Amino acid sequence: MTQAVVLSSTESRDPKVVVFCATYNHRPYIEDALHGFMMQKTDFPVEFLIHDDASTDGTADIVREWHERYPNRITAVLERVNQYSLHGGGQLDDMLALMMRGEYLALCEGDDYWTDPHKLQRQVEALESNPTASMCTGTVKVVSPQGVPTGRTFPGATSSVNPGVFPESRLVPILLDEDAYPFQTSCYMFRVDAMAEILDDALERDLLAMNIDYVVQFLAAIHGAVVYLGGEAMSCYRELTPGGHNDRLGAAVRDGWLSGDPSAYVAMLDRHIRVYRAFDRVTAGRYHDRLSRHWERDDIYRLMALGRFRDIPDLYKGHSSYEDLPAKVRAEIGVCGRLPSLYVWYKRLQMLAGRKVDHT
Repeated sequence: MTQAVVLSSTESRDPKVVVFCATYNHRPYIEDALHGFMMQKTDFPVEFLIHDDASTDGTADIVREWHERYPNRITAVLERVNQYSLHGGGQLDDMLALMMRGEYLALCEGDDYWTDPHKLQRQVEALESNPTASMCTGTVKVVSPQGVPTGRTFPGATSSVNPGVFPESRLVPILLDEDAYPFQTSCYMFRVDAMAEILDDALERDLLAMNIDYVVQFLAAIHGAVVYLGGEAMSCYRELTPGGHNDRLGAAVRDGWLSGDPSAYVAMLDRHIRVYRAFDRVTAGRYHDRLSRHWERDDIYRLMALGRFRDIPDLYKGHSSYEDLPAKVRAEIGVCGRLPSLYVWYKRLQMLAGRKVDHT
């Protein structure tokens, strides 16, 4: 970790839980996260590991100040050079050595925050009561960048998830059959030995190419089970904060369509297809029919973006992935099969009208 300044916690006891918080240019938000950490009430030692990836807006100064106020609880890793731009995520081995020092690992990004002072205590008790579970989570409230509730939560109002234990046989079908994944990163807690297996799988099979929430929930179910506590929200997720991953990805796709270049959108769909096929291998084909519908659907959208409309019926007509497409999309395939250039103009108009980017 030659590029970073490491301000270590002075606490001598080994932590039972390490809380990892990744932050970059989160100056307006990071103190909400830090307040949520410091209000935790536990009967076991906790270390809060804050990793600032060379922020340019003063976030690192705030993290340093909080380390000075709570030197026995906070370890701050302050990068001098942005590691995401160099390595696509930083020096993972160095950070993992710090993250995996406890029995449990909890996550919360620097623009999200916790609202339940007993969150960590409740999650540890749940995992210790369910020794085969790999992960524990709770309800997450979705808020705007300004912290205003949107009225939505994880799990969503239409989700079939209820409080309880979700082994692979319960959770994987939900992930594959419902429109939205049920859980969100700001409330994750993992058993460290299970997290090591999840990371090994994700890195070996290049599964981090897709939305991390989706991948982690899938792998957590395979490597044990997920405990969902339910009840009142334990944390808040800020939706589409400026510069966040989803914001950057959506902007790249949107800018591509506006300039008539769908390559960012096609690359995103290629990543999704690769991950679904990897899931099929990981699960030895147990969910092949469900997974193939997903990768075929994304391939249909990929072919549309490439202007290959006439190939779609030949490849997929009669498949559920094609027959289940919205009528509007099938109409687009029919019309644009005769006028392929029309689709790029259509998507450009959608982006100009402010439509949200699909499939991010």
